[in-house]
Amino acid sequence: MKEIGWMTLKKGASIGLHKHAFNEDAYIIISGEGIFTDGTGKETVVRAGSITIARPGQSHALRNEKDEPLVFLDIIAQNDTYKANHPETNKK
Repeated sequence: MKEIGWMTLKKGASIGLHKHAFNEDAYIIISGEGIFTDGTGKETVVRAGSITIARPGQSHALRNEKDEPLVFLDIIAQNDTYKANHPETNKK
């Protein structure tokens, strides 16, 4: 594990579209409702119990359009196997 964060997005707040070169990023939704955007631009509604994951190099985003806060765990894992098998990404 690289990082685990207890996160809250209030109405209108978001984690903008981004990607991690070597990390895997998972969101575990605790409460509220949000919109997860994957690397293809597909948007999916997420609620309590939903789990999302973005592999190294995959874009992802999360936003809250509801009045209720969106509470989730953000779990980031360093993927050393990916890094070792994709040396071209070391240049980024």
